[in-house]
Amino acid sequence: MWLKQFVQSLLILAPVPQRRKQQQRKPKRRATHLSTKRHNTRSYPGNRPKGNPKPRRGRIHPQTSKPNWRTYTVYHGTPQIDSARAIFRNGFLVGAGNLSGDGIYFSTDRSVAKSYAGTNGVIIKCHIAGKTCQWNTTLQAQYARWCQSRNIAQDNSARTAFLLQRGFEVLHTGNVIVVLSPQMANPSAWQQKDHRIRTLAAFQASNNQRIYV
Repeated sequence: MWLKQFVQSLLILAPVPQRRKQQQRKPKRRATHLSTKRHNTRSYPGNRPKGNPKPRRGRIHPQTSKPNWRTYTVYHGTPQIDSARAIFRNGFLVGAGNLSGDGIYFSTDRSVAKSYAGTNGVIIKCHIAGKTCQWNTTLQAQYARWCQSRNIAQDNSARTAFLLQRGFEVLHTGNVIVVLSPQMANPSAWQQKDHRIRTLAAFQASNNQRIYV
């Protein structure tokens, strides 16, 4: 009897082990924002980041995809209206005796084109686009070495060939714009519309009134 009471007293005095409170894990919150990582919008149209503009489709504008790409609004003067009609119908001819190389000459100054048109001539307004260079001392030195390596004279045709082989299409010198094109022995046979030149309008040189040719 006394042994039973002794065991019970020990149980009463002994500390009762308390069970640890289990820490309640908070449920993970699901991310509500979209990832900023770019996705292929064609394969995953719904994964485009929020706030980013919709990607443009189609071809990139040449002005942003090619270095040194320039556009110009220029003027070309011709003394005869028949020549203006031929230009609108068949394109420009590469004239002889050019100072800055072979090609088709224009000017950003309307008065320069008017001086070539004369009183009864026609001024043609055009839009030009292409890879452009400006002649400077660096190009002159490269051009001289290029001609020396080929043992050729430094003339207009050589300058045009030098620039065309380097990928240039337009030469800009002051207010003169030259669309580079080689001089042919029979230029009339090579007359054609150039993709770099777009004719916009024709004007009478005497009064600057627009005419239709």
